[in-house]
Amino acid sequence: MELLNSAGNMLETLNLTMVYIAMVGIGIVVCLLASFLGGDDGTIGDGGHTPGLIISPMSMATFTTLLGGFGLITYSGFSMSAIASVLTSIACSLVSVSIFNYILFKVFWSSGSTMKAEEIDGKIGEVYTSIPENGVGEIIYRDSLGVRQKRPARSSDGQTIPTGTSVVVKSSVDATLIVDKAPDNSGLKKK
Repeated sequence: MELLNSAGNMLETLNLTMVYIAMVGIGIVVCLLASFLGGDDGTIGDGGHTPGLIISPMSMATFTTLLGGFGLITYSGFSMSAIASVLTSIACSLVSVSIFNYILFKVFWSSGSTMKAEEIDGKIGEVYTSIPENGVGEIIYRDSLGVRQKRPARSSDGQTIPTGTSVVVKSSVDATLIVDKAPDNSGLKKK
């Protein structure tokens, strides 16, 4: 208990309101940058296929923004102590991000906004993570809306395909795409 009190006193001396405001600002800037630069490529865990388990740059920025917002509400609005404000804000932010991710999963993943097999077969992409012999790597491609997508992929002949190689999608098995090297090497242009 003494440790919590000393942590609470330390937080109060940091001008917690300014920390919360900075978190809101940083979170918003990172969200905007990730949106404009094409980006939510890095997912940890199951790659974002299970609702509530997505840990990506965008969800971390959303968490940071919410933490700052809930912090301002609890600390300045409800006059909670610093430690109570931080703990309440963390809990509220975790719940909110989980609900947000679940809703996005239901709307986008389950509704079929991902490309169907007949729409993805024949698409040209580029190897993002090298595809090892008889193994799985990753490719990036543009969907029918022009949005950059990243999916696990295997070589159709089991051969290695290095990063940066243009590929054509032959088929898919569950979430994994089956690819061949593109005959004209005309994949995605690097920016």
